[in-house]
Amino acid sequence: WGIGEAEAPEKEESRKGLEWWPRGDVPFTPVHVKVERELADKAQLGTRSSVYVNDTLCPVLDNGAVPLDTKWVDESRCREGGEVPLHFTMLGEFYSERPGYLHLHPPIQEGDVPRLWITDFGMVGSGGVVGIDVSGQKQASVCRAAFPWPNSVEFVEAGLWEGLDKPGMLVADGFLVPGKTKGGVHFVTEPGTDREEVVTLTEGRSKHFYHKAVPCSIDGHEGVLTARARLPLVPWMKGVGELVWLEKPDTLQPTAPWSTPWREIVLAEGPDVMFDVADLDEGDTTVQVFAAEFFARRLTMFSILWDADAGRPRVVQREVLDSQLGQAYSVQVLSLDGPNSHLLVTTHEDTPPEADELGGTASLTRLSSMVNSKPWTYAGAPDALPKVPTASSSQLFTEEAGGSMLVYKIPGSWHSEGALQSEEAYRASLPDLFQRIRREDGCVNRAGYEEAVRLSGLLDWAEGDVAELFELADWDGSGGLDEVEFEAVML
Repeated sequence: WGIGEAEAPEKEESRKGLEWWPRGDVPFTPVHVKVERELADKAQLGTRSSVYVNDTLCPVLDNGAVPLDTKWVDESRCREGGEVPLHFTMLGEFYSERPGYLHLHPPIQEGDVPRLWITDFGMVGSGGVVGIDVSGQKQASVCRAAFPWPNSVEFVEAGLWEGLDKPGMLVADGFLVPGKTKGGVHFVTEPGTDREEVVTLTEGRSKHFYHKAVPCSIDGHEGVLTARARLPLVPWMKGVGELVWLEKPDTLQPTAPWSTPWREIVLAEGPDVMFDVADLDEGDTTVQVFAAEFFARRLTMFSILWDADAGRPRVVQREVLDSQLGQAYSVQVLSLDGPNSHLLVTTHEDTPPEADELGGTASLTRLSSMVNSKPWTYAGAPDALPKVPTASSSQLFTEEAGGSMLVYKIPGSWHSEGALQSEEAYRASLPDLFQRIRREDGCVNRAGYEEAVRLSGLLDWAEGDVAELFELADWDGSGGLDEVEFEAVML
C-alpha cells in the first residue's frame, strides 16, 4: 500500500507542456504487510495468523480489524466505539498450493458464482482455475476445463454483450516455457458448474501466449482487448508483443462455437503481459491503455479511437512513459488523488529510489520505488520459492534483490504530440505541418511524408501503406508532393 496524506507539491511545466511533479519528498509512506502462518497445514478456513506491519507485530482487534498504524494498539477504543485507524480486516484464510493470479469481481445477482478466482499452473501437467466463496460458507468451485498455463481471468456478467444470457469468464492462457507457448483467450460459460462450456475466441494457428484479456467498449463497439507475445525462432532475438482487439461478432450467440474465432485486429506492437484500460477524457470517444512491455523493457500508453470509415479501432496516440523499467510486468490505474490519477507499476528488476530517472519521451513522473524503500529479498524465505529437485540449495536461497513497485502521477495534460485532434483542427494544422517539413524546392519527399504521418498521430499505418499512398499522390513521379497534393493525401 502507499498510505499517507500530504499537500501536493507545486507543479512545473515540462518542455512538452506536460505537468511534472518535482523530485524530492514523496507523499507516500510504504507499508509492508506480512501474514505469518502458525501451522504447517493451513487448509482450515479461519485459522489465526500473526500479522506484521513493517516488521512490527500488529494486534488483530475483536472485530477482525488489523490497524496499519503500528503505534495504535489500544483495543479498548474499538470496543467502546472509538474511531478505528486506517486498517484492513482479516475475513478468513484458505490454502492454495500454487496460486498464480487472483481476480475478485464485485458482487452480482447470480449468487451461485464465486467472487474470488485463482489460477494455478506449473511446468508439469495442466493448470486450473478455482472459484472461492469469500464468505467461507460454500465449497470451492473448480473449472472442469484444463488449460496449459492459465494466467489472469476476467469475469463477464450475463447481459454485458447482446446475446450473452449466462455469466462467463475470460481466461488468458499460455507462457514462454516449452510446451506452454501455444495459448489463447478462452471464454468459459458458467465456470465451475455442471453446465460449464468452453470456447476459444482466438485462432489456434500461431504460438502466442496471452496474459490478460478484458471486455472493452470503444465508442459503443464491443470486443475483447488482449495482449499477447511470441518467442522468435532465433534464440538470441527478443520476444515480440502485440496489443490485439478481438471483435465481438454480430450474431445472436457471440460465444457459441460457430461464432468463433473472433476477428483479430493487431492495434500495436509492444504490449506483451499486463495492461489496464481507462477513459482519461470522457469528453471524447477514445480509451487509453497503459501497458507493461516485458520484452521491450518499458511502460507505454496507447490512446485508441474507433475508425468508422475502416470499421475498426486504431491507435491515435502512443507514448513511451518509462524506458528504464527493466522487465516491466504489471500496471494498474488508481484513483488516489481524483479519478484515474496514478499508475501502480511492478517490474522484475531492482530499481532503488536514488536511481529513479525516467527514460524515453515520458509523459509521467515516477514518484517512488515503494517496495525498494526497504530491501525486501528472497533470502531466508524458502516457502516463497519453488521446490525444484534438480536445483541446489545455493541456487534457490541465495540473497537476490527483489522487484520494484513504482507509482506514477498522471499529468492533467496527458495529451501530447500525436494526440487526437478534431477534424477541423486537424485540417487547419496541415498547412503549418507542410511548411515545417517541406524541402527547399517547396515539396515534401517520401521521408518528409513519413515524418508527417508520425507527427499527425496516424501511427497504425503500415510501412507499405505509407509507401503506396505516397506513390499514388506523386502522380508525376517527381519524388515530391506540393502543398495541394500533400493535404489531399493526408486527408
